[in-house]
Amino acid sequence: MSTRLNYDYIVACAEDLSWTALAPFFRSAKAHVPHAKLVLFINRLDPETRKFLRDEGVELHSFGALFSEGRHIAGIIRKVVWRMIIWIARLVKYREFGSRLLQRGGGLLLPRNQARFFHHRSFLEDCTIPRVRFLFCDARDLVFQSNPFNHISPEGMLLSQEEASVPLEDNHYNQKWYRETYGDRALELRRKLPVICSGTIGGGHIQMMEFLKHIERESINRRRRFGADQAIVNHL
Repeated sequence: MSTRLNYDYIVACAEDLSWTALAPFFRSAKAHVPHAKLVLFINRLDPETRKFLRDEGVELHSFGALFSEGRHIAGIIRKVVWRMIIWIARLVKYREFGSRLLQRGGGLLLPRNQARFFHHRSFLEDCTIPRVRFLFCDARDLVFQSNPFNHISPEGMLLSQEEASVPLEDNHYNQKWYRETYGDRALELRRKLPVICSGTIGGGHIQMMEFLKHIERESINRRRRFGADQAIVNHL
């Protein structure tokens, strides 16, 4: 296990993004959070953009999928292989092996917004300095206007809320995703609650690791489907 330097970390995913689309995120991060280490999990970025990011000190990791998204037969294969991995992980005697198997499988087979949490957990397991703070966020549609670490404690977590005046029952997409993942009864119990955004989450190392472990457990017990990341975060 490697020991990383004592940075604050901004951890994001960039998939199928041109430099034009990625530049607002990158430039605003440099302007408002210059001390933070920027880590990107990338997939299908052009070579020029990858080189520029490396030259700027951005840490790059693979965010590839085992099968291409959007094809019906590939979707069936992903679901079957994911259920097989869960079955094997539950059978093996060595808990660490089972956990690593789930991390790799989830990162390759789950919908991309859900898979990112499995990649993030693998990354956090390499960070051995206890007071490091992390911000998990979207690179596609986020622009920094100030330093978010002013609000993130090494001993706590920071969650972001979607439109405050719209509860879960009135948010069409989140209501649908929550019902598909947890059912009508669970939705009825939480329908008046605000909607939390799974795309922007911050916190200390221990708290984020526990949070990601809960996401892994919920992902194992729920059907593989688009939008489950939002449903799981709001359920937790």
